[in-house]
Amino acid sequence: MQALPEFRFTSDLRTGIQAIDRQHVEWFQALETLRKAVAAGRGERTVAQALAFAVSYTQRHFGDEEAAMAKAGYAGLAEHRALHAQLAARLAELTAQHGNDFDCAQEVLTLMGGWIREHIAGSDKLYVPALAKG
Repeated sequence: MQALPEFRFTSDLRTGIQAIDRQHVEWFQALETLRKAVAAGRGERTVAQALAFAVSYTQRHFGDEEAAMAKAGYAGLAEHRALHAQLAARLAELTAQHGNDFDCAQEVLTLMGGWIREHIAGSDKLYVPALAKG
């Protein structure tokens, strides 16, 4: 099993939208909890619980973020929603393929390791002006 870098929310990822930033921090924490469980070789039940939480938190965050964009009238909502849907589909595919085991957790962490920073720093920063007005 390959070593994965830690999931740390850094100040460059702040959007300035307090509710969104708080959720992003919690999202990183959920993924870091999963990473630690896998790295420590904790029991399958612990990994399964951490994986389920990380995946469900992703869905919750997407829903909250999309609702905020819709309320603010963000013009890029459809494109942003499509990015969320792509990731959600990939997460569903991984869990269907592997279940809630260590292999699935490792794949989710690998996927999210690159995706989360890129998405927040790129796509999420684009909606900030619209949400800041509202």
